[in-house]
This record gives sequence, C-alpha cells and structure tokens, in this order.
Amino acid sequence: MRVDARVAGQPLERLVTASLDLLFNTPSPRLDLARVRRVVSFVYAAGDSGGALAEALEQVRLPESRFEPHCFERDIFLTEGARALFSLRHEEPSDPLPLGYACAVLSRPPLAAEDAQFRREVLGELIASPELARELEDLYARLTELKKRITSSDPSNASQSVRRRLELLEDVRGVVDQLGAFEGCRSGLARLAAWSAALRETEAYRRLAQVLDYEANLSVMDLRVGVGVDGRVRGFEVVRLTENAQNRFYVSPLKRLFTRLALWVRGYRVGEHEVLSRLVDHVFASFEDEVAELLQLALDVRLYLGQLAFRERARVAGLRTQVATIKEGASQFEALFNPLLLASGLHPIPCGIEVAAGQVTIVTGPNSGGKTRLLQSLAYAQLLAEGGWLVPAARAEVTLAGGLFASLLEEPNAGQTEGRLGSELLRIRRVFENACPGALILLDELCSGTNPSEGEQLFQLVVELLHELSPRALVTTHFLDLAERLAAEHHGEELRFLQVELDDRTLPTFGFIPGVAVTSLARETAARLGVTRDELLGLIRRPRKPRSA
Repeated sequence: MRVDARVAGQPLERLVTASLDLLFNTPSPRLDLARVRRVVSFVYAAGDSGGALAEALEQVRLPESRFEPHCFERDIFLTEGARALFSLRHEEPSDPLPLGYACAVLSRPPLAAEDAQFRREVLGELIASPELARELEDLYARLTELKKRITSSDPSNASQSVRRRLELLEDVRGVVDQLGAFEGCRSGLARLAAWSAALRETEAYRRLAQVLDYEANLSVMDLRVGVGVDGRVRGFEVVRLTENAQNRFYVSPLKRLFTRLALWVRGYRVGEHEVLSRLVDHVFASFEDEVAELLQLALDVRLYLGQLAFRERARVAGLRTQVATIKEGASQFEALFNPLLLASGLHPIPCGIEVAAGQVTIVTGPNSGGKTRLLQSLAYAQLLAEGGWLVPAARAEVTLAGGLFASLLEEPNAGQTEGRLGSELLRIRRVFENACPGALILLDELCSGTNPSEGEQLFQLVVELLHELSPRALVTTHFLDLAERLAAEHHGEELRFLQVELDDRTLPTFGFIPGVAVTSLARETAARLGVTRDELLGLIRRPRKPRSA
C-alpha cells in the first residue's frame, strides 16, 4: 500500500506492505476504504458525521460466494443467528454488534478454502492462548475508543477541539503499539504485528511520536513544596525548569519571542492554539488511510471476540464447539446443537447426525420433536464450517456444499394472491429456481398446505426431482404412509429415513434414529397443550364475568 502524505507542508513518501485483514488469506477489503477515509477526514474536522460513518461501516462488499443469503436468511432467522454467534458476553449499549457486517460475513462463506482455513487458525490460536485472547480484547477496547474519539467533539471550543485531536493521535499511537503484542503469532494474527512494525518505521509515525512528546513534555519543572504540621501545603517554589530541547519541534524562548514580534510587526495575529491545531491536523492527515483500515479491523476483531464469547456460553451450558474438518463424502456431526435455542436462554439437547452427499433424507416424527430445530442447526453448521468459524458441535466433519437453500416457514401476508396450495406450489418452484447442484437443501413439512392425496403426489414429485440436483437434502413430513411406502420401495439406495427418537413414555428425546415414525403423536401433543374434548368443554362452560356496558 503506497501512501503519499504531507506533514507541515512537507511531502512524505512511505510504504506499508503489511495488511490488517483478519478474514482473508489474500487480503480483500470488505469496506469501501476510500469512502471511509473521506468520512473520517470530514468527521475529524467537523466533529459530527450525521450518521455517515456508521453508514459507511455498514456498506459491506464481500468476495464471491457459493451461498446466496436470499435463499435462506429469512427461514433460519439469520439476524438472530448472528447475534447468537457473535455477541459479546457483556454487550454495551454504546457498542452494539455491527449486525449488518456480522450477517454479511456469516451468510457468505468464502470460495477459497485458504480463507476459511485462515480463520480457523486464528480462532485456534486464540483458544489455545487465553493471554492472546486478552490482548485481542485490549486491542478492541483501544479500537473502540479510537472510533468514539473520532465522532465526539465540540468544534465551537477551540481549546477542547485541539485537546481532542491530540488525544485522537494518542489513540492512534496506542493502537499501533498494541498491535505489536501479536508479534510471534503463528496464525494470521502475526499480520497485526507486521503492520505495526512497518508503520513505526515510517517518517510519518516518527513525526506523530515527536508531536505527542513535544505536547506532553514541553518542559520539566522541579518544585520544592512546603508542608505545615497539619499536613497541608504551605507553599512551593520552582527549583529548576528544563525545556525539552531534544524534540525536533522545540524552539528556544528567545526565538519564540522574536518570531511573535516579527509576526506582530507584519500585522499577523496567529494564536498558539491555531498553530498547534494546524500542526496536529497535518500529522493526522498522514494517517487517515490507516485509520480507515483500523476501523475495518475493529469489525473483524469484534467477530472473533464474539466467537470466543459464544464458545464460553456453550461451555457453561455443558455444550462444545469446534472448528470443522472439511472432507469428502458424508457430513458427520457429534453433539450438534441449535445456537438459536442457546441464545434464547433454553438448554439445547444435542444430537448426532450424518448427512450423505447425493441423498435425500426424509425426517418424520411428532410436532415439537425437534425436526425444524434440526434443520436450523444443520444450516448454521454448514455456514459456520465453510466460513471457518466455530461449529455448534463436539465434532464436525463437513463436506463442502454448492450452496444452501432453506424453506422452513411459510407465513401468510396481507398482499399474497395465492391460497395455501398456490403458495406451496410457488415454494416448490423456488427450490428448483434457486438450489444449485450439490447444495444443502432443507425443506420443512413439504406439501402440507393441501389435501393429503394431492400433497403426497407433489411430495413424491419433488423428492424424485431433487436427485437431479445431486444434493444433500433433508425434508420433514407428516405423510407417514407415503414415507413408509417409499422406504419399502427404495431400500435406502436413493432415500434415507430418519425419525424422532421417543423415550419409554413416548416423549421426544430430540435425537434421531433410522426409520419412519409410526405416528405424529397428535393426540399426545394435544393433551400436553390442553387441547382435548374435556379441556375445551371446560373452557366453553367456565363462568365468565359479565361484560361492562
């Protein structure tokens, strides 16, 4: 990265070759850094972005991916999923999760295997070294302070404005120095130290350090303090005053006086605050590109810290998370759980499951048995595995998919023109419009929106045509008789059948075993929810208070 900067009117040439990218093996900016730089420059001068900085940080442009968010984001509740997976342990209202950034990164796993492996290695090193994780927390605190300082000022107060700008330069230096703590790392974290080291070798950084040193250490004053018998200060006198003559910006008192007189004679009235303000502005202008990169880095760091927090929440709940192993063949999960349930304060019950490539799995069982939650879990496991993040499972061996298509809910809306059958047919069409060969396809209660005989015909048609996509597909259904016939006809060659496991009391264990369910347990579910003849008659015949007029 070549940057031309000017400090105090003098051009500076500097070359910083290292990158601050913590998401991609081959650095790939996600933000429009030129735009962010312009906004930073404006906000630095004006003290208020009017929301422009927040908007610039929400405009995410990720590289190409096999995954198209519109094919699944609504059905898997992507926004809630991003919160569950990337929120910190103690969220601060003043520092909310950058939700747009988190959703974009989660929903678009990279094409290059090296990028996902890059993230796994960063996470692995952070997990293996709690000290390193604390250094990352400290770095994020400094980056957050830098961002707050950029957007907070009172331009009407010249003295305070200069003070804020000097503190902003201190924040930049503090972040650069903190990046040096990652020296010696084996993962992509080493980039941070390399970037810091390269920047500290530049003339621009030396000028920044000298300006801050000059401002903070213009002179050293030795005092002799007199204290009375009551412990109170009675007086003091200056013993010695030594000015910092070694600093490049130092000017002797005589020369300062002569300069002021010469300017006064010529009719110039230049205040000390104005001179210092201009000097600080020139120094900051040298670092506007780097500040833009640091703001992007803050978003990346937040995601890693959120993943560590997710891992800790899972650990407290007795659950495990792991980075996935990418392999050919079937995807296998041990103790897979649903992150949405964990985030809701519920205790997910993990299960083991295998998803074979080129095979359609039909899942049967009672309502509230965990079928829909299983599909959600698999969707997030695929996204996280291919994205290089922690998978909600004790063990995850995952095959790369050609994409993800999920249809887990169909909510009526005021503007829909089709009835339930028409909506179901359009839903089926969307599957074949959007699902790519080799994709992970998740369909919940397919063809349930029409009468059983016609629904079974549509169901069988869809299942047969899904094989043309060579997918890994899971389809839940309550067409138990049809599932039983299909199981007898195919003998597991093209179709696989899973059913919700029940305990001795015919209650769901939220595990899944081979086979087709015998019943959907509609009566048992109705009894559990209080929807029986006696319960409903009791509600009808219960005493009611008279309505007021």
